[in-house]
Amino acid sequence: MTAFWSDWSVPLCAAWLDAGIALYVAGLLFGTSAARRAGIAGLIGAALAGYIAVSTTVMTDATPADFPNALSLVLRQTHFGAMQLVALTAWICLLLGGRQRMLAWLAALTLVAARAATGHAADAGVLTPALIAHVLHLSGMAIWAGTVWLAGLANAEDPGTEMLAQQVSTLATWALGLIVLTGLWNLERVTHGAPTRASPDYLRWLWAKGALIAGAVGLGALNRWRYLPGVMRRDPQAKRYFWRILRVEGLLLAAVVIVAARLAVTMAD
Repeated sequence: MTAFWSDWSVPLCAAWLDAGIALYVAGLLFGTSAARRAGIAGLIGAALAGYIAVSTTVMTDATPADFPNALSLVLRQTHFGAMQLVALTAWICLLLGGRQRMLAWLAALTLVAARAATGHAADAGVLTPALIAHVLHLSGMAIWAGTVWLAGLANAEDPGTEMLAQQVSTLATWALGLIVLTGLWNLERVTHGAPTRASPDYLRWLWAKGALIAGAVGLGALNRWRYLPGVMRRDPQAKRYFWRILRVEGLLLAAVVIVAARLAVTMAD
């Protein structure tokens, strides 16, 4: 097994899964059609299957021939496996939910909780303040990234984009506040109140995540305070600039999701 596979296979699949969940949450917030959400649910299913498969391989170092037995062992006898069974159940509910928005929201929140329960927060146990804070942290990130990505796919010249721009800016602002508050609390807990004494590898990824978030925040602030007023006045030039910046912000948030997934499997001690 190569070093790259050991270090990056799980984080990349986790980031793929997180991105799918974020897009689904954004679809619910924006009132996206059930058919489009079903497509996103398919993306989540593929990501979840990949995440379970690579995690099992990394944890057990199983060969292809041994993989079925290793997968059965992981799903039946580990906390990680139990959380993946919860996630799989939630994914099935996404597929069956269709136009039942309440069921879709419950399934999406369960997916977020299952993801939170496999990170550092799981060390404190189930249904603890640490886990609740991490669920809120991941929920905030899903709202911010998902709404930016989904809005970025829209054509700036389409009718109704003024309200879409206002909505994504407002949602991102509230989500950012949630991310910062829960992120600082998580950092304090994981590093036992001494962030500067964390392992060099952990600090490196933490600084990378912070720098990327700062860049995305700067772009979001530029859009909100400089170009959003022009968008609301239906200024074509302001619309073009707003959507260009929004898409760059989306690229930074994609990098944030990948780095965050890498950070989640890095020990702080």
